[in-house]
Amino acid sequence: MTRQSGAAFPRRPCSVKEHPARSIRAIEAEQEAPRTPILALTANASTEDREACLSAGMDGFLVKPLDRERLSAALAGSSDAALAA
Repeated sequence: MTRQSGAAFPRRPCSVKEHPARSIRAIEAEQEAPRTPILALTANASTEDREACLSAGMDGFLVKPLDRERLSAALAGSSDAALAA
């Protein structure tokens, strides 16, 4: 993992079993905290990868190369979901 501004970011793909999103969702549930929007950004465009990320608790799945329109739409959707929660 690498640290930036106090946050930890994984540097390798994670298996569904040890997916960081699962840990975040567990902490949110335990602390009754609001849902944190989580988007996957990956070069792996397979259906299995998408399903794994979403089943791990992510809110969206973006594939590289990324264009601004898809990023904007995903961020807008996450913001709406976070506000509704």
